[in-house]
Amino acid sequence: MNDIALYKKNVHRTVFGNYGCIITHAFAQHYNFGDYALAYGVQNIFTKYLTPYARFVSSDVHTTIYDKKQIEHVNAISDIFLIGGGGLIQTWDNPFWLFNMSTDDIKYLKVPMVFYGLGYNNFANTPLSPEAVENIKALSNAAISFSVRNDGSKERLSTLGLDFPEVPDPGFFVDGNHPRPNIKRQYVMVQLAYDSQKERQTDTNAFINNILKICEFLLKKHYHVILAPHCYPDIDISKQILDTINNKYCTMWDWFEIIKENNTIVGLGYYKYADFVIAMRGHAQICPIGMNVPVVSIINHPKHLGILKTLNLEQYAVMVNEPHFSDRVIEIIETIKKNKRKVKKQYAEQMKLFHKQTKEFLFALADSINAEKNKDKQEK
Repeated sequence: MNDIALYKKNVHRTVFGNYGCIITHAFAQHYNFGDYALAYGVQNIFTKYLTPYARFVSSDVHTTIYDKKQIEHVNAISDIFLIGGGGLIQTWDNPFWLFNMSTDDIKYLKVPMVFYGLGYNNFANTPLSPEAVENIKALSNAAISFSVRNDGSKERLSTLGLDFPEVPDPGFFVDGNHPRPNIKRQYVMVQLAYDSQKERQTDTNAFINNILKICEFLLKKHYHVILAPHCYPDIDISKQILDTINNKYCTMWDWFEIIKENNTIVGLGYYKYADFVIAMRGHAQICPIGMNVPVVSIINHPKHLGILKTLNLEQYAVMVNEPHFSDRVIEIIETIKKNKRKVKKQYAEQMKLFHKQTKEFLFALADSINAEKNKDKQEK
């Protein structure tokens, strides 16, 4: 049975059958392109495998406190309360994590709550607070489902007594009929992260010099180099590269336009039609792989190595502080160019497995929500 036939066979298992479904979707909307791309991926797979008649209402975890009043609003407008994906399990300058619902207020929620594909996003030397751990435990007990993404989050959280099922990162599911950018030459996307430099173990001057060498190599190969800042701090390092190279074939995408939620598909189009990608941020690595575009990964966070191990792609990665960094990146570029068909085949096989795993998980989730729904009817 092919996927279309299997999907049609299982439509009756979706939560609302042929009727509309409103999903309040809480995710990070803090001016980071990767977060918007991730939300696009989540909504893709929930529409495909859970219910084809969904309407999503966005909610920003950075600016929303889910207190009694806000929870009652979610109850009033939603059939499902979906949180994720993304690296929401992180502690910044307070003991809480990015999803802000106190343990005492959980009881006010009346609609099914689903945490999907979350990531443990703290750097290795920053522990998660005990308060956050206890809150996550309480929320997971109240939720229909609580899952984490396949970037090592499961293993790292298990050391804190948090044991959750693992699903493929939703950022892999962003492919679509995206617009091709108006670039005449073959081009390469170069995505550089410029926040948390200490935690990313980045020596700024040495790193910039290495990136300059790589960009000059690409320009000599007649590529157009497109620098792709994902969040505001990334713009600065991209401008430093542009100003130093001063070449019309080294440009930067318009972050202020790309970051608009309605323009997410424009940014994804840049990645989709690139010859290959050099990337520091997690979803600058994950999204192209999901669209079958080769990636050179610059490892600067534990989650990067976790996902590459899952994909068996460590050979296409380089540590950010590795000796002879630029030479190693150029070596990987040459390997990818010589073996592009093999690399793409490896990506395609992995994506086929990820779709299978995701479909099975979401079909099971639909059954769980239906069971809860029927239980509520019987109690009434």
